[in-house]
Amino acid sequence: MNFTDFVVIMMLLSVRRSREDWQPGDLAICISEDWPSDPGNNPKINDLLRVTDICWEGRFLHFSEKPSSQHWPAINFRKVKPDTSAADDAAWVQLLERFRGKVDA
Repeated sequence: MNFTDFVVIMMLLSVRRSREDWQPGDLAICISEDWPSDPGNNPKINDLLRVTDICWEGRFLHFSEKPSSQHWPAINFRKVKPDTSAADDAAWVQLLERFRGKVDA
């Protein structure tokens, strides 16, 4: 390993890790536009992206909507967690009855 490779590795390892437990397929929302380069292709705040790959021990993310050769610091994204709470059955029944229409017996 030469000195340049060593410096690059040390810089990459100095990037903070995200608190999220990223997995391929996760949805990520951009919360920061603190990018070092290429402003035209970088995610913008509130962009919703699908994670395809996680690299450098969770420090960087790749997205399906972006070129596979590029990655972004995971710390600039938050995971979108789906709502897994149970639906209120009474509210659903009321909605269905309203849209279903009356049927004579």
